[in-house]
Amino acid sequence: MNIKDYMNGQNAGMDYACKIAKEKGTDALVEECKFRKKTGIPITVERKKCDEAIERIKMNTIDTIRILSLCVLRDEFGFGKDRLKRFAERFEKKTDCLVDEFVNWEDIIENIKEETGLEESIRKNEVK
Repeated sequence: MNIKDYMNGQNAGMDYACKIAKEKGTDALVEECKFRKKTGIPITVERKKCDEAIERIKMNTIDTIRILSLCVLRDEFGFGKDRLKRFAERFEKKTDCLVDEFVNWEDIIENIKEETGLEESIRKNEVK
């Protein structure tokens, strides 16, 4: 990369930061900076597009985990249609609580530990 490209990138970043600060305030700019740093997504990708993609990924993940759980419950524990349906409905309610931020993963992990003694954790997806 030559110095001109580097400077163009710096200027584009400053323009983007100014736009956010003007339109949404400095708190929104701070949040945007945290988001970009955490995700590694460049500013050339609009935040709205990022949010849409993240939402699709979340919903896809929920669907695949629900289906895999149903498979395990059926194959390993002999759940029939009625119990699988009850599980799926309960899974949906728990998922909604997470999505709507009534609970978070730390709450759920702590509750499992307190009630069962099982220690669970979520692997971190660090940007390198």
